[in-house]
Amino acid sequence: ALLPRIVDLIREAVLTADPSVHAPSLACAATLARALGHAMAPHLHRLIGPMFSRGLSATLVDALAALAAYLPSMTSLIQERLLHEVSAVLSGRPFSVPQGPQLIPGTTLPGPMAAASGAVQ
Repeated sequence: ALLPRIVDLIREAVLTADPSVHAPSLACAATLARALGHAMAPHLHRLIGPMFSRGLSATLVDALAALAAYLPSMTSLIQERLLHEVSAVLSGRPFSVPQGPQLIPGTTLPGPMAAASGAVQ
């Protein structure tokens, strides 16, 4: 029953304001996943959000890649969280699934395509 405590310590380290602790704690999470494999999967939910607490970095991306490699069942969770973070950086808001294309009245083409094709009347 030491694993939950170890994960809690990594989580606390990831959330610390000290940048000299953040990067090694990300690497520690990846190393733990490599060593424990699927035994680590149930605990990743508590770590994944805090891992993004200091934004995107090469160290974070490396840790996420390792987690996905050693815990393939968690790849979707990792990709979804990464997509939200990239979207927030690029657009200033979390990713949301776009709705279907909006058609321009009187056409069968989505808005930008209709305008580009000259179909707009």
